[in-house]
Amino acid sequence: MAMMKTRIIHVNLLLLDANVIIDLHTLGLWDQVTKKYSVYVGSIVIHWEAYTYPDKAGQYQPIDLISQIGNTIQEVSATPQEISAVKSKFSSAFFDLHEGELESMAILLNMENVVFCTTDEAPIKAIFLLDKIDCLISEESMLKKAGLSCNKLESKGSEERFKTYIKIGQLMKMLGQGLT
Repeated sequence: MAMMKTRIIHVNLLLLDANVIIDLHTLGLWDQVTKKYSVYVGSIVIHWEAYTYPDKAGQYQPIDLISQIGNTIQEVSATPQEISAVKSKFSSAFFDLHEGELESMAILLNMENVVFCTTDEAPIKAIFLLDKIDCLISEESMLKKAGLSCNKLESKGSEERFKTYIKIGQLMKMLGQGLT
């Protein structure tokens, strides 16, 4: 397998997955990230996926993204046809792609200068298979580029785990797996 080149990602617009939004709230970094980046969030994530996070005591607190639309975040969406078109590109190996991830991928394919941040394996591999790897960033790298501490970040958001998923996607592509 060929070595992966070092990627240089310039973040203009940041599209966040639900898991990253929840992590940022849990870590107390949400406000700092929304000040450092132009943050975009898919409609499905806003309305159906990112609604609570565990605080330090383990109690679930609400996430109110709706009141932040137009202020600290921008809502973006894809049509059902665009989401369906993305879903149809993948074999049954990607049944674990959530609707919010599918919408984010449709947005990613139709919007320029946007970088998607997720910690989930399936969309990372899927985006690699779609040849959009330069539009993807790990949670750790996103925080570092913003000058924010990521020493409490769970391993799922690490650059190391991200690179592992990229390597799996690279192998899948070489073997002709994943796409229809």
